[in-house]
Formats: sequence, C-alpha cells, structure tokens
Amino acid sequence: MLRYAHRHLAKTTALLGFLAAVACGSMAYAQADVIAERQKLMKEIGDGMKALAPVFKGTEALGEKAEASAKLIEANFSKARDLFPAGSTSKDSDALETIWSENAGFLTGFDKAEESAAAVVEASARKEDADFKAALAKLGQTCKSCHEKYRKPSN
Repeated sequence: MLRYAHRHLAKTTALLGFLAAVACGSMAYAQADVIAERQKLMKEIGDGMKALAPVFKGTEALGEKAEASAKLIEANFSKARDLFPAGSTSKDSDALETIWSENAGFLTGFDKAEESAAAVVEASARKEDADFKAALAKLGQTCKSCHEKYRKPSN
C-alpha cells in the first residue's frame, strides 16, 4: 500500500511538473505573440503617419488615400490598447517598465491618441484641410509625448 502511494505521488508530481512547464512555455509564447502583434500595429500606425505627411505638408491633396490611412491609424490604436499586459516586455520590445508602473498615465495617452485619430478621420472624411492638419499635428504630438515617456529611445 505504501509503495503504491509513493508511486502515485511520484507520478502526480511528475505530471504537475510537466503541466507547469507547458503553462510557462505557453505564457512565454503568448507574451511573445502579444509583443509581436502590438509591434505590428504600432509600425502600421507609424507607416500611416508617414503616408499622411505629404498631405500635411501640402504636397498631396486630402483625399481617399489620406482617409484610408487615418482610418487604419484609428483602428490600430483601438486594437493596440489591449496588447500591453503587465510585464509583456522582452529584449526585442521597446516598451519601458513605466507602462506598467504608471499605467493610468499610459492608458490616458491611448485615450488621447484615439480621440486625436478620430478627429483626423473625421476631418479627412469632410475634406477639411485646416482641420485635418490641426488634428494630425495634435495626434503627432500625442504620439511623441507617449514615446518619450513609455518607449525606449531610438538609437
């Protein structure tokens, strides 16, 4: 009877160890996945901002292309907001720990970015050049202030 109890305990311990290893591996994979997804979305936001620069500078007309870029930026901010779970950083991530230690401020930055992006979309849909430029400038400033506080500096 005692021998059976020891074997059962050994098997149970081995099974729990295996399950813990799988769970840790799954969490690491999920964390890498969330980092990759947010990096993709943020890069697309940056590309969208670059696509809007000629309109801002007056070298391109405000049209459907600008409106599509503005909509992409707005949608990506909405999606990216939830891709910063606590501690989701790695050597490949530009996220600073202040995202989580000052999370309320970080989320306020996302709120401002989403509001500014919505204003860019609205102005581009109305083809209001002055409003578009003002909204895009505000969005750019919002991005900059957040990057200064919550993102590793670019080298």
